[in-house]
Amino acid sequence: MKTGLENKIKKRVKLLLLKHGIFNFPVAASPYGYAGISDRLAVLPNGKLLAIECKAPGKQATPLQMEFLKKVGKNKGFGFVVDGEDALQALDYFLTRKVYFG
Repeated sequence: MKTGLENKIKKRVKLLLLKHGIFNFPVAASPYGYAGISDRLAVLPNGKLLAIECKAPGKQATPLQMEFLKKVGKNKGFGFVVDGEDALQALDYFLTRKVYFG
């Protein structure tokens, strides 16, 4: 169940991606969707996928969500679980320093 805190994290992630000019979009849950898919997907300037799972502080990604992020990583994409200020700062660092070009 989504909480107000999780929605605040989602909004901050969206604004952070927009600040960096990263094309991104939310993924709506659907019975026709992919189990465990992240809350927000983005295409980085180098063409790689960025998947971001948003959680309220203290909450953890489910095993299905973690499996999705692992699949993204195995296919040369990047996955983040953002659950608070520290994770937002790590994502900002990743985007500011363009770590994805490394």
